[in-house]
Amino acid sequence: MSVGPGGPPGRGGRRRAGETLPRPQRALGPVAGTVLAIGAWAAVAHNSGAGWVQALGALLAAFLFVGLAAPALAVRRIRCAATAGPVDATAGSPAVIEVRVSAPARLRPLDPTGPERVTGRRHSVEVTVVPDGRGVRRRCTVEVASAAPFGLLWWTKRVVVVLPRALHIAPRIGSPDPTGLVDDNSAGEDARRVDARVGEPRGIRQYQPGDLRHAVHWPATAHTGSLMVREMETPASRPVRVLGILPDDQALAEVAAERVLGTVQGLVNTGRAVVLVTAEPGGTVEEPVNGVLDAGRRLARALPRVPPPTARRRGGGRGDPLPAGTPDPAGGR
Repeated sequence: MSVGPGGPPGRGGRRRAGETLPRPQRALGPVAGTVLAIGAWAAVAHNSGAGWVQALGALLAAFLFVGLAAPALAVRRIRCAATAGPVDATAGSPAVIEVRVSAPARLRPLDPTGPERVTGRRHSVEVTVVPDGRGVRRRCTVEVASAAPFGLLWWTKRVVVVLPRALHIAPRIGSPDPTGLVDDNSAGEDARRVDARVGEPRGIRQYQPGDLRHAVHWPATAHTGSLMVREMETPASRPVRVLGILPDDQALAEVAAERVLGTVQGLVNTGRAVVLVTAEPGGTVEEPVNGVLDAGRRLARALPRVPPPTARRRGGGRGDPLPAGTPDPAGGR
């Protein structure tokens, strides 16, 4: 396996790290057929006594032996490497990874799973994977198969392909937590990730992802040649705090992450500012999110860890407490 993300796969015969030895696939039928064919031909050659029949039987035996054994060598020499792939994906939704191979082969993603692809004479092929759960993927396990040169028997091996970029798999968007807004007593307009839709005009600025469409300032857009929006001044309240601390059980953690993401989406769609609290590899993080995509990446990295009494903050305030499908560290829900 070539671990270089952007380079072409090598052609050496040595087995690489993360690569298994070739194994025959469904070998009983081809091997039994070969034994029967050679045995029948040997009986005919013995009874006929003709030299040309015996010579033809030897050629047939060599042909069948090469057809059974040669794919093992072909599979062992095949190298593959991921050359392109997405940064973000969603659990249960397909993601396309471009894989470069050194020889024609059949590729089948195993972890994450996906449909088979036959490369043919192409050196690059798009492989579709469907992650079954959230997380951060840096590698993908692929089954490489070949029956070259005669197609009598398929040989396979497993290869661990290093992705060119880490793939952040966000959870599915679940139903918002119905108890999330019970203690939401804030007044006034929330501080948005971009400027709000009402208030006193403050000026004109360039469009940013998340701006509302009706805030576009068309005369300024036509004058500058780039999309411009009105910048407004509004009173703001504290952002809503969403707890994304997940339980230890993997299935329960997946459901909790889906509810957290659904809660964040509902708040963002109504113009609310959200501070998401997650337990990540570097520690507990309390930080504003810039939308559903940002929240999905945070939940992809989230760990089942109870935060300490004082969470490590990387921006934003504490805000209004809003548990979303997970226990509050203080004991509430």
